[in-house]
Amino acid sequence: MLSIRTGCGGSTELTCTSMAEQGTSNFSLTWNFDPGVYFIVVDQNDVLGGSYKLDVAS
Repeated sequence: MLSIRTGCGGSTELTCTSMAEQGTSNFSLTWNFDPGVYFIVVDQNDVLGGSYKLDVAS
């Protein structure tokens, strides 16, 4: 699961996507950002967990 937020709480979430939603373990998320501070949250969809690689481009 990949989420972009403006703060620490879930209510600050701007957008979110997941492996289950996109049907693949390689997925992307595109968002147009205004200047400011954002938090990127990477989490597992289930109890199995696993590794991840995060690439961020501007």
